[in-house]
Amino acid sequence: MKYSRLTVLAICALAIVGLLIVNTVALVALLGIASDDESPSSFSYDANEFVLPDSNARIYSEKEISQLNDRDLSIAINEIYARHGLIFNDPDLSAYFEACSWYRPSLTYDDFESEVQFNKVEQQNVVTLAAERDNRNL
Repeated sequence: MKYSRLTVLAICALAIVGLLIVNTVALVALLGIASDDESPSSFSYDANEFVLPDSNARIYSEKEISQLNDRDLSIAINEIYARHGLIFNDPDLSAYFEACSWYRPSLTYDDFESEVQFNKVEQQNVVTLAAERDNRNL
């Protein structure tokens, strides 16, 4: 069966558009690109994973931190505290970390302040994360 040149071009164009759509969807899923309507108070993804898995052992660069969306930035800051057992007053953060298998709430804020000392890596990561949060006016 022989197709006209116009038909072949139309089929190729549709195939290219289809591939672009599939690649875009895959890229969005891979990079975790968030929509503008997400707010830090709506944590809705798998809470058993760390945003910054090594924030207690590796200093993250400003570039790495700047690539986090607002929600992940908020979680990343607070997961350093959560690792040490801080009990969160914020209901959204509390619910988020309660869903994490690794989270063991044990210290109120006052107890936390007097009993917990971050290591140098955690201290630097908190400073870098907070600076990014402040730059975004969050």
